[in-house]
Amino acid sequence: MSTFILEFQNLDGHTTETVTLEGENPAQAFRLVEQKQTSSPVKLFREHYRGRKFLGEIQRDRTGVWHILENNRTGEPR
Repeated sequence: MSTFILEFQNLDGHTTETVTLEGENPAQAFRLVEQKQTSSPVKLFREHYRGRKFLGEIQRDRTGVWHILENNRTGEPR
């Protein structure tokens, strides 16, 4: 089972809340983000034995669909 970490951020880019989820699919984070009704950026990480791996930012598009957006080829946050 994998451990996923969500970092909720304010519009200034500072982390306001960190949530840990257990599961196999990172898409389960969508449910939590939807429940919190956040419009601010949420960073998604997977916990590894060597530390955290950035998976991308969770964002909602204009039609209301959630996406995990990778910011660049290395998968590192901006």
